[in-house]
Amino acid sequence: MGSHADVQYRRYNGIIVCVCVCVWVFGVCGTVVIAFSC
Repeated sequence: MGSHADVQYRRYNGIIVCVCVCVWVFGVCGTVVIAFSC
């Protein structure tokens, strides 16, 4: 059960990191796209 919780925690951590990275990347890319669109 401990290992299962560890896997869940690691997966949850990975999702948070991925979301943060995606938000940062898309935020930068979005700003560039908006700048070029306007």
